[in-house]
Amino acid sequence: MRVVSGKAKGRQLKAPAGQTTRPTGDRVRESLFAILGNEVIDSCVLDLFAGTGALGIEALSRGAKKAVFVDADPRCRRVIQANLQHAGLKGEVFTNDAFRALRALRRRDLLFDIVFLDPPYGNGLAVRALETLTTADILRPSGLIVVESGLREEIPACVLKFSQERVEKYGDTLLTFFR
Repeated sequence: MRVVSGKAKGRQLKAPAGQTTRPTGDRVRESLFAILGNEVIDSCVLDLFAGTGALGIEALSRGAKKAVFVDADPRCRRVIQANLQHAGLKGEVFTNDAFRALRALRRRDLLFDIVFLDPPYGNGLAVRALETLTTADILRPSGLIVVESGLREEIPACVLKFSQERVEKYGDTLLTFFR
């Protein structure tokens, strides 16, 4: 796994040992960022259920001005920090439950242009996170949420105030875009 493009292009990214983290593949990330295009430049991004931090790191490499990474697994925090350092990038990394983190981010009055949601597949966390994002109110009015999920997951076209804008399929992975 590597950074696909931008100032850290080609830098290798590590993943935590074991099978609990499922990093977003290079091909999916490349397609995702081709879709996002210039929307990433100067954006503030949140990488929720960050795992390796690959999505937020790719955004920073392509010109995002700020990235916040959240994962509940302390091993992921260490890996994300190492990946950021290896890529020569900076970001805030938190070890916290995603839902508590969203409440904490709201208390800090942070607003994000892009939120990446890549929870473990098949347990309803994606929809729950979308619902929590509605009440957390940390997405700018023109902001975008990108949900990565498995093919068998039910992601409704509308979740409270967010509506599906686009769905892309890559093998057994779906990217669903909400505004």
